[in-house]
Amino acid sequence: MARYRFGGGPADWTFDGVSADSVPDLAQMQGGLTCTFYNSETGGTRYDDLLDSNGQPATQIVSEDGTGLRNTGQIPPFWGPDGVTRMWVECAGGARLLMVTTDAADIVAVPRTILPPLSQIGDVTVGAGQHRLYNDSGDSLVVYGVRASVGTPPAGATPIRVDVNRNGTTIFSNQTNRPAIAAGQSTSGLVTAIGVPSWDEGDYLTVDVDSVGDTTPGADLTVQIVVEKAI
Repeated sequence: MARYRFGGGPADWTFDGVSADSVPDLAQMQGGLTCTFYNSETGGTRYDDLLDSNGQPATQIVSEDGTGLRNTGQIPPFWGPDGVTRMWVECAGGARLLMVTTDAADIVAVPRTILPPLSQIGDVTVGAGQHRLYNDSGDSLVVYGVRASVGTPPAGATPIRVDVNRNGTTIFSNQTNRPAIAAGQSTSGLVTAIGVPSWDEGDYLTVDVDSVGDTTPGADLTVQIVVEKAI
């Protein structure tokens, strides 16, 4: 994941209500207020894993008092917790307001797609994959992850282990990362340690079964491949 920046923008200020010329609750910049951050507008969990404008750990951020570079009342730039893009800020015990990362324009959402699964009905058997999945999307894609699962778990010391090949060559350059289903388990989990993830237009994928359970092979194997558009 990554940390995202907050604060320092045109909406990031702290205020206090004052009366002037018989006008009550006139907003005025107020500096030196302590601001804390939460995951919801009320209640919720407080975020304490922050980094201040100097990159130092912090549990709260204090708005500027006018003695430094920035104007009185500005909430200075800081970094939020890992992976968090929006927080609710509460300053000096006031009502919470929503803050969204100032890095929003730089965050690119990459949707992922689960390809139609490759399946082997009945007892799982060792063999090279013959069924091909071609990239006819018109885009260059990358393989994000692979999951193998079975209806009947294997038994014995040897797991079910599968391999995914692009144009006949494995995408798992480190073969220890191939998806494996251990004895008594129904899935390998989503394996994302892909050594050669690129899947260009016109390329095809196949799935090999490299090993099965040596006591009970396991049955009804399904292999799902998750892909996303290359950036």
